Amino acid sequence: LLVNDVLVQTGKALRASRRDSQGNLPPSQGVLQPKLPDTIRAFHSALDDLENDIIRAKSVLLRDLNQIRAQNHSFDESRSLAQTTQVEPQSKSPMAIEIE
Repeated sequence: LLVNDVLVQTGKALRASRRDSQGNLPPSQGVLQPKLPDTIRAFHSALDDLENDIIRAKSVLLRDLNQIRAQNHSFDESRSLAQTTQVEPQSKSPMAIEIE
C-alpha cells in the first residue's frame, strides 16, 4: 500500500512537472509537493522497520543455530567417548597352549 502511494505521488509529480507548449507549469503542482515528502518519509520509515525486523530475525536464527551446533558437538563427543571406552566381547574362547 505504501509502495503504491509512493508510485502514485511520483507519477503525479512527474505529470505536474511537464510544461505546456508555452513553458508554463500547471497550477496543481503546489498541492502535490507537500504530500510527496510525507509519503517518501513514511516509505523510508517502513523500510527501516523492515530492516530492523530482518536483523532481529537473523540474530535469533544465528543464536538458535549456535545452540543446535553446540548440542550436536557435545552429543558427538559423548558418543565417540562411549565407543572408545566400550570393551568388545570375545567371540572365541581362549586357546589353551600346552607347555611340555
